Amino acid sequence: MDRAEIEAKEKSLIDKSQKVQKALDALNDSMGKSPSMSDVKAHEALVQARNDTQKELLQVERGLSDLTAKGTM
Repeated sequence: MDRAEIEAKEKSLIDKSQKVQKALDALNDSMGKSPSMSDVKAHEALVQARNDTQKELLQVERGLSDLTAKGTM
């Protein structure tokens, strides 16, 4: 991957992360004190999606750091 591809992927992951976080916040606001099982499952799925996205974003950022360290930027 070259720098432009990595930066595009990084932007895409940041956008995805923000959307997942907004959905998670909205779900948290709507759940109340006794959430339904579907709310709980949706919450778990969103948390997993957020964590996966953050891990992938870290890998992309490491790729950018590696390019910088190698002087290919």
